[in-house]
Amino acid sequence: MVALPEVERVIFNETQETLERVTAGLNGAVPVERETIKGEPAAVLIERSRDLDILMLGSRAYGALRHALMGSVSARVTREAGCPVLTVPRGAARGESPSAERKPASG
Repeated sequence: MVALPEVERVIFNETQETLERVTAGLNGAVPVERETIKGEPAAVLIERSRDLDILMLGSRAYGALRHALMGSVSARVTREAGCPVLTVPRGAARGESPSAERKPASG
């Protein structure tokens, strides 16, 4: 069995690599501070938002039922953040609407 600290280290490293890959595409056009923090996502983001000019979040747009059962990190952060929050729905980078991405393809 794999020890929990090892799993946390792997997840942490993968998160840092993904963050670096995604922000590298900006080519310095926008100043970005990258930081990977452990903790409960909404609480950490709300706390960190107090020192930011703006916070940009992705939204998975899973729908009303999941939101009612599990809550939404982006919704909570938007309500409680100490700075403006820009929420980008899943698929926005590809020009898709959130509802289009959830619909099964016909054919």
